[in-house]
Amino acid sequence: KDLKLAWTLKPAKAPAHDSLAQSWNDHWFIQGPITQPAVAEGVLVFGLSHQHQVIACDPATGEERWRVPVDGRIDSAPTIYRGLVLAGTRMGSVYALNRDTGELVWRFRAAPRVDTLVADGQVESVWPCFGSVNVDERGVMAVAGRHTDTDGGLWWWRLDPPTGEVRGHGRFGADELKMTTFGGGNPGRTIATGG
Repeated sequence: KDLKLAWTLKPAKAPAHDSLAQSWNDHWFIQGPITQPAVAEGVLVFGLSHQHQVIACDPATGEERWRVPVDGRIDSAPTIYRGLVLAGTRMGSVYALNRDTGELVWRFRAAPRVDTLVADGQVESVWPCFGSVNVDERGVMAVAGRHTDTDGGLWWWRLDPPTGEVRGHGRFGADELKMTTFGGGNPGRTIATGG
């Protein structure tokens, strides 16, 4: 059979004043202001990166079912797992949303602290959650951080899918977490600190 276009969806554009976000759109692994979609369990979900939203649609018609704000950009497709939609944000959080309603089931801060910086035109955590959230019979796997050798390394968590309770955690990297986050070539200038 020939493939035919069933429907199209054109979400709202990023705010016009967000000119610095172009570097986000040009990034080598990020495909612009909309994440890849995920389709499973009768729902299609994706993230609107600049607007900090997760959206669910009917995969047959494209009709929007729900839209939920989150605390930061999403750079990869959300994960659908046993009635949950899981998404990590660049603010270092992991969200578990009800697949059918979008209601918050739980939220977990994977970043070790609330320190922030500006990247690609928006504030985000020093320890963002990159990529899609992985999940299997051992639990939800979330990683926060930029590199094993900076800012205390990468912080990993294994969480219980229904509750978000911690099943295991650890850190990759030799660099120790310091009391403040420093940037550039000036070790006396604090970019951001948090509690």
